[in-house]
Amino acid sequence: MHVDSDTFLSNAFDICIMHRHIVKVCICLLMLPLLFPSLTCAIDSSEIDEALDDGTVTILFFRDDSSVCGIIMNMLSDISSFYDDVDLIEIFISDNTDLIDRFEVGEPPEVLVFDGFGSLHERITGARSRTFYEESVQGALAALVNKNASADKFYQNATIFFDSGKYANALQNFTMAEELYVELDNV
Repeated sequence: MHVDSDTFLSNAFDICIMHRHIVKVCICLLMLPLLFPSLTCAIDSSEIDEALDDGTVTILFFRDDSSVCGIIMNMLSDISSFYDDVDLIEIFISDNTDLIDRFEVGEPPEVLVFDGFGSLHERITGARSRTFYEESVQGALAALVNKNASADKFYQNATIFFDSGKYANALQNFTMAEELYVELDNV
């Protein structure tokens, strides 16, 4: 089999040109994250208010573009997806200075875990283990369950006091139960 040298050189030249273009495309793809580190946007403060007031545990993750924050985001995403009553909101510090001021956030990474009533359960600064984040979320979930149990107990005590004719004690327990149920949006 005889190959014409001009055809061989032409094919070899075409292959080299093609490889050069592939290398350029690969370099461009590798540089893309450097040019556009994240496609982020500012988060509306009302979105945060809704999340904090919806009766679920809310995790606010204040982060930057570092790889450490990316790893933490993956952990928090896995943890929050495991529980039905946990919401995760990722907040890039570069785009949300109003939220940085509102929640008095220092350097990223910073994680704020809120109970289902809008109260801060725990502030976690710096990188921690997955177990640490999970325990914080579980603690906030336990507080949510305990508040439900407390409201139910006040209601049970109120009915016992009412049935036994201790109306002042019944009223006091009904009032406490009502306040907790209102707070829980479970009236």
